[in-house]
Amino acid sequence: MNKQLQEFVLNATGAMEITSRTTIQSLWSGYGELVKLGLAGPGSGSSVVVKYIVLPSASAHPRGWNTARSHARKIKSYQVEMHWYRDWSARCGDACRVARCYAATQVAVDFQYVGGGCGMKDVVYLLGSCLSEEQCEQWQNELLSYYFAQLKQALADSGLDRDELEQEWRSMFAIAWTDFYRFLAGWMPSHRKINQYTQRLAVEAIAGLKNK
Repeated sequence: MNKQLQEFVLNATGAMEITSRTTIQSLWSGYGELVKLGLAGPGSGSSVVVKYIVLPSASAHPRGWNTARSHARKIKSYQVEMHWYRDWSARCGDACRVARCYAATQVAVDFQYVGGGCGMKDVVYLLGSCLSEEQCEQWQNELLSYYFAQLKQALADSGLDRDELEQEWRSMFAIAWTDFYRFLAGWMPSHRKINQYTQRLAVEAIAGLKNK
């Protein structure tokens, strides 16, 4: 980590010194890394996590997906992510837990898509990442009910018809999971998440679309 970035972290956090540096993981295709920095100084907190993006002169990808279009998509995603944390994350209430963003800058900014859309996609990716096939079958309904209970509580003063929102989004759960399936099938057809639960939801989603 260069001196410019170190000074940026110290200024943003109010720390006097960076006492340790631990790599959490590298970012997608070698575009930087996620690091945990230990801090010393009054009121600075004990540590911060920094997403440190360094644009490579030539990117690498295990499947050869390192085209100019892929590079542009990553850059756009990082720009949107930085804008969201810098300008919008502080507006989230307690019902929407978001890590505190101390600061964001273009000289110091795992590729993840950031954008608007139905919340079911986030739920699907969370459940698909955390739970086994058997757990998804067992806990799907209970976890969805909990999600919507928390969402409706957070939207209490929004003026939205929360029951209508729940009805619409519940109907899109199978569709969102099928879109997850689509991604996995194109990226890694042998992925363990392509299982009977995933295939059942895909059949359910397609049947629902045909009936409309």
